Amino acid sequence: MNPSLFWSQAGYFCSPARHVCSPARHGVISLALVFCGALLGCGAEHGSCEVLSQADRHAEAAGVCSAAFTADGDVDAGLAAARSQLALDQDDAVLAWPERLTGTRQQAEALRLAARVWRRRNDVAAERSALEQALEIERSKAEPAVGAAVDASKEAWTLYLLAYLEWGQTRYRPSLAYALESAAAARREGNSSIESLAVEIQQGVLSAVGDLDGARAVQQLRQALVVEPSPQEAAFMLAHEGHLWLDSGRLSMARDATLRALEIAADHPDLGSTFFRSTHLNLVEIALQRGALERARHHLDAAWVHAVEPSTYSDSDPDSGSDGAGDNSPTSLLFYRAWLAQQEERWDDAAGDLTTALAASPVADWVWTLQQQLGQVEQARGNPVAAEAAFRAAIVEIEAMRQALALDTLQPWLLEKKRQTFEALFLLLLHQGRSDEALAIVERARARTFLDAFIRGLETARVDVERIGNGSPSGPPEDAPPGRSVQATQDPSAAGANALERLRALEALLPAVATAPSRTPRPVRNLRDELEGRSVLSYFEADGELWLLSGVAGGWRPIGNAAEIAARVDTFLARLDDRDLAAQLGAQLLPTDVLPVSGETVAMVTDGALGRLPFAALRIEGQYLVERNPITYVPSLEALAAFLERPRGAVGPPLVLGDPLGDLPGARTEAIAVAELVGSTPWLGAAARRGLLGAPAQPAVLHLATHTGLGPGGPWIALADGPLAADALITAGLAPRLAVLATCASAARPGREMWGSLGAVFLAAGSEAVVASLVSVPDTVAAAFALAFYRHGGLEAPVVAVANVQRRLLTLDRPVAEWAPFVVMGLSYSAQSNQPKENSHETVAERVFYPMRGSDSFRSRLDPRSTRLVASDRRGAPLAAGPSRRW
Repeated sequence: MNPSLFWSQAGYFCSPARHVCSPARHGVISLALVFCGALLGCGAEHGSCEVLSQADRHAEAAGVCSAAFTADGDVDAGLAAARSQLALDQDDAVLAWPERLTGTRQQAEALRLAARVWRRRNDVAAERSALEQALEIERSKAEPAVGAAVDASKEAWTLYLLAYLEWGQTRYRPSLAYALESAAAARREGNSSIESLAVEIQQGVLSAVGDLDGARAVQQLRQALVVEPSPQEAAFMLAHEGHLWLDSGRLSMARDATLRALEIAADHPDLGSTFFRSTHLNLVEIALQRGALERARHHLDAAWVHAVEPSTYSDSDPDSGSDGAGDNSPTSLLFYRAWLAQQEERWDDAAGDLTTALAASPVADWVWTLQQQLGQVEQARGNPVAAEAAFRAAIVEIEAMRQALALDTLQPWLLEKKRQTFEALFLLLLHQGRSDEALAIVERARARTFLDAFIRGLETARVDVERIGNGSPSGPPEDAPPGRSVQATQDPSAAGANALERLRALEALLPAVATAPSRTPRPVRNLRDELEGRSVLSYFEADGELWLLSGVAGGWRPIGNAAEIAARVDTFLARLDDRDLAAQLGAQLLPTDVLPVSGETVAMVTDGALGRLPFAALRIEGQYLVERNPITYVPSLEALAAFLERPRGAVGPPLVLGDPLGDLPGARTEAIAVAELVGSTPWLGAAARRGLLGAPAQPAVLHLATHTGLGPGGPWIALADGPLAADALITAGLAPRLAVLATCASAARPGREMWGSLGAVFLAAGSEAVVASLVSVPDTVAAAFALAFYRHGGLEAPVVAVANVQRRLLTLDRPVAEWAPFVVMGLSYSAQSNQPKENSHETVAERVFYPMRGSDSFRSRLDPRSTRLVASDRRGAPLAAGPSRRW
């Protein structure tokens, strides 16, 4: 769904580039007047002032009430005068009242009236300042208990107005924060009217940032608060419910709710043209997606009845369609008419409508949508040059929006839709034999995908987390068994709090993400030069087909239906020891003519379901791939080149942290053993604190044996003094040369791109290589693998070391699930200038890291009785393993 059609994100007001307007556009003003008179007592003047004010005889009331205030200092009369002057558009007079009422019980209300003047003048900063002053006054008052409820309601109302203001500016985090506070304050005082309004803003913010589950939860709360809704309220709530179902792809439920909304609205034309037009357009989209073309035409005709002519556009009119405000009608109408014509193969009509819409200079969100649609139409008309031009124009708009890093363009469902433009151009270029240009488009599609993947990851995160201190996620609940993720129940209060944490994390990431690898793709010829001699397999999904590129200079080949391959991957993940399945996937994904010679490292650039796949466990010509080639995972070819050219600064000593919460004895034992191997002191329990990660020189190796998880703020690592979230990792620039994440699923990502995982956070921050796990693994397995990794040369060559440990476990006939999940992300710096010379007595570990301690103080061995990798202390007794790891 195009965001420009999002008409009801906070049912009573309008927001830039959205279909977000009120019933008859009077909700806020009407409610403000009712609220002021009934709740705040701002019409409590005496005598003729009171009579005139209540009769709305504003011209007379302004004079009489002003005189009453001047004569005896009656603050209620003064406020009544201000209200009448506001109604008379005497703005300067209204703005004088906050100072005239300074120190009185009506100063806050006078500031709220002044805020309405500043809103009318479109002075956002002055409006915000007035409301913030009013809030400060309300919070500082110490009035008798009899007035406490009224004051609390005043505070809730001011908080709501601030939420309303920030929403209109698409400043989602402060808007949501104010709305949550407003709802809580109103709830404490039993004021369901204000709580309902505040919840409505929460719903709008959650919808805007793509948290559809949270928006539905808040929608249910809103319905519970409005016990007996008016017909207008019922129509708006049903229409909004239908829109949420539409964005979720639940077309039948979306249609039913939207039709019920229209049925109720039929007797209430005062709901306004925007409501009817947008609701009909939602039904048009539902019908088009279901292939019901006649029904789509019916609702499109109905929507045109409520069109707003361009000549009537006005920046001051919240129902206008001017650039950057309102609903951009008739752009939306032209778009859907073109979509219908496209479905009916009336290509000329579709192209005409799209061209007309683009000529009206719509907002950016509309431009890329219209250009993408136009590209499809021109392709169908047999005009490849025009199609290419349209697709490229759409991509320019998408990249400009990414460059601006605007939160309202980052909804997960919208990101996926934007990718379709890159896929369409990729296929168009391939069909013309322009393989290099197709590769360039793939790299552009993958550029900046750290932020995109992070957003998708937050949308799909449903791990229940506790909150501490500043609201960051902590470790798992105390009663949660180690090694298990806990599914959260999406209740309304949790939905709002989780979204607030998510927005906080995004705001922290926005400035830092510009420095992540693959920020600006370089020309393909440069990639060829920089990656010459490296073996790379790059996979890319386009229009349901999975494509493979072997080597930078090679050609693309289709290797199968993406959905069928994804299903096969899921089956294999549940049966990792099934050699037949491993061979089938290996034959399809790894044609023998694309593989390098045995022993050469292969860099995998995955897409879609392949990101969950342990390639090491695939079988090629009767053997596992890891027996033939070491494997590393990289986010893109551009990122691989960026890793190679990344400057290498000074490094500090190895840093090993373990068991910071005191509940993973196996992790503690592991940390002690690893510290022995790398020549460092382990930081355990309460000593494993965040401050250790802020040293001026990055650690040469960072080994973490602790809980990790995925929460509303993204991936997090549990430490003794609180969790360390992804945004903190990025903004702090924590970039050990090698990060070993002996934690569960540290390489798992919820979206299609590799960037969504905890391990990739370290790559984005600047690490060269990360050892991580694709899935959750038992604590004993994680500890044993980590120790074997170091003993097999992990400090010198991480990729080769992981492969060697996996091969060793294969010779012991261990289950595939014990070794396949462990992967290396990034580069093996053995290929860099610090590669040890053959027969050199000085190893990389001796030159780069602190010297290791004597080998007689610690050893890792294979237990011949159980054929398990175990660690032993200097007396030869097995070390304790503890519970399973590690969410």
